[in-house]
Amino acid sequence: MKVLSLILITFLLCSCITTEPSYYKIGSQMVMPDSFHAGSQWAFVLLNHRGEIVKSVVFEVTDNVILKTCQSDEQKQLKIISENPTGYPTLDNPTYSTNGAAFRISFSPEWCDANYALIGQLTEIGAYGIHMSETLSVGDGSDDDGGKFYGFPIILEQRE
Repeated sequence: MKVLSLILITFLLCSCITTEPSYYKIGSQMVMPDSFHAGSQWAFVLLNHRGEIVKSVVFEVTDNVILKTCQSDEQKQLKIISENPTGYPTLDNPTYSTNGAAFRISFSPEWCDANYALIGQLTEIGAYGIHMSETLSVGDGSDDDGGKFYGFPIILEQRE
């Protein structure tokens, strides 16, 4: 009877564990696309759980390493080109880190208890993943806290 109970408990516990890998885990096993490099510009659109746009941002990627963050890995600075609307989630010295084609953007990396992050995967033609509050509270209390995001590189035309 003890063996049967142990098998049943093990089965129930294992059935609760997801086997679907995260965007970050999949991306970390891939090669960083050439389209994501210092000087490139990327646009990101954040959607809430209803699929409505809650924020759009355009960043320029830099190679400037930022030393003062709450993250444990090397963080590089992102230059803010545009943001709509301004406000929550707040952009304050945003940074990024990469692992293969996996990436993480921290909106406010110096705010250890109030950061907001995009975590996902990059491809040559775009990016996708989740965005979420990393606060001790639950964001700003709205339904707009957390959801999916999509991004794409901005190809700038060369003027002669």
